[in-house]
Amino acid sequence: MRDTSWMTGELEANSDFHCRVRAVGMHGPGPWSDVRAFSTTPVSAVSWFGATSPNAVHAPSPHPVCGKAVLSFTLERSDYVRFALFDLVGRCRAVFAEGFHEAGRHESAVDLSSFPTGGYAMLLLTPTARVMRLILLHSPEH
Repeated sequence: MRDTSWMTGELEANSDFHCRVRAVGMHGPGPWSDVRAFSTTPVSAVSWFGATSPNAVHAPSPHPVCGKAVLSFTLERSDYVRFALFDLVGRCRAVFAEGFHEAGRHESAVDLSSFPTGGYAMLLLTPTARVMRLILLHSPEH
């Protein structure tokens, strides 16, 4: 392996790779890590609005959200999921569902009145797909 930085946008599915890393700080580079191996698997779909994925994140009801709302997602097949809310800086602000869920539609009644007004992303993560929907929150208190 070479001692240079390298990044790739995509890795071929169903392939084995080897890598090593090292940190570079204010005192220069640190030691290289041990060589690690990993394998890639096919990703079924990545969708920003649920349009190209069999899984979907639905628009909240009501939208824009002002206080209480119903958030929902649909799974094509039973799978492990994490359904969470992120601010637009990328910080996870709340997790609404995590664990194994059966196929079908799932809803969560939530109270988001403590969140500041602004844009947020609802993200549904499974081992094979990521689906995101942007939403607006309006909080009269913030």
